[in-house]
Amino acid sequence: MIKKSYIIGLFFITIMLISCNSIIIRKIIPLEPENNSKNISTDVVFKWEYSGSSKADVEYDIYFGECVSDLSDENLTLIKSGLKTKQYKPEFELFKNKTYIWQIHMLSKGEEICRSELMRFETVKSVEGVEMIFIKSGIFTMGNTRNDCNGGIDEITHQVNLTYDYEISKNEISNVQFLHFLNSSGSISSKGILKGRQLINIDSEFCEIEYVSNEFKLKKEKQGKENYPVILVTWWGAIEFCNWLSEVSGLSKSYDLNGILLNFPDNNGYRLPTEAEWEYSARGGENDDKTDSDYIYSGGNDIEDYTWYLTNSENPKYPIYEGKGTHETGTKSANEAEIHDMSGNVLEWCHDWYGNYKGTPQTNPVGPLVSSGRGRVVRGGCWSFGSLYCRVSARLFLNPDSSYSYLGFRIVRRCRKFQQADIKNQ
Repeated sequence: MIKKSYIIGLFFITIMLISCNSIIIRKIIPLEPENNSKNISTDVVFKWEYSGSSKADVEYDIYFGECVSDLSDENLTLIKSGLKTKQYKPEFELFKNKTYIWQIHMLSKGEEICRSELMRFETVKSVEGVEMIFIKSGIFTMGNTRNDCNGGIDEITHQVNLTYDYEISKNEISNVQFLHFLNSSGSISSKGILKGRQLINIDSEFCEIEYVSNEFKLKKEKQGKENYPVILVTWWGAIEFCNWLSEVSGLSKSYDLNGILLNFPDNNGYRLPTEAEWEYSARGGENDDKTDSDYIYSGGNDIEDYTWYLTNSENPKYPIYEGKGTHETGTKSANEAEIHDMSGNVLEWCHDWYGNYKGTPQTNPVGPLVSSGRGRVVRGGCWSFGSLYCRVSARLFLNPDSSYSYLGFRIVRRCRKFQQADIKNQ
């Protein structure tokens, strides 16, 4: 009797030991990003380890999603299945200043064996305070889609296919953001010159920036205009800002020394928007041709809601000319994509040389490859121009060396962002 009980006891102890051993063998240890880590790159790589003896038939599925509440797996989406390695780099980028969750499931012969703990991390915040808005690839009609009598002969309608996702700055680049660039570069002269080219016209009576005591700073009478759009920046100054921001962000530079785009459209560094990207963004990142949202201005048809222009740009505290001037970025209503000031405040440099539209469908256009003799495209109207130039299809051009009190810029970069709603198994 004792012997029988002893044998039964050993049997159950053996079963328990096997079970415990199985638990140890089947443990997945997430390595990167660590749980509750912060300032993780948007270009994330997931890494994990498997504790125990190896199994030749083991595969891994990785689940990922935005953290919408306290640590919960309700928003997880399968982004890759059947992995044999213990590392995975997604084809998409993440948004800055977001919280995400991830988890690894281990399978053998199609059956789940175990899963890792649920991991949480936060991505880096917007670099230098430049907030970016995601614009998904799409096809739209560019030009004078409203057949507006104010439209120029250079606004011929044509279809444009942007085959890549990109992000564009929510606001025009501000004084404080440009000052950071000027003071961080280390190679810009006190006159705002770099590599023999004028970046900003420091000597202009309208310039709001000066060089004092070995530092660029806002003029005393301009204190308080930190978040106003920077003005008097040349096209060269705008692209040097882009290259600098790319470098400090760990991205590839978008321009060579002669202002030629590098590896377009695949380069993921910061740059000026192409004219097509600019207009698509101004239209809210949608094809609004023959729809109720085919607005005159970026965001709507009521110019007062969306635009600082000649009629309403009075600024007695910070006048530039005859009591009028620029206004703080983002103080007018945003368009459908949550982008501000694409109509009015300051004209904005685009990448393209100016040229006539071909009137035929275009894919990822960048304008003429060489100078047309007229200049680089500028868009959007400004505080000192009338409503005509604030229209989303209105086109102008300036010499790339030009600098005016009504001229600034915003930036873009190509990306492929994680979209919870439509992410597919890669």
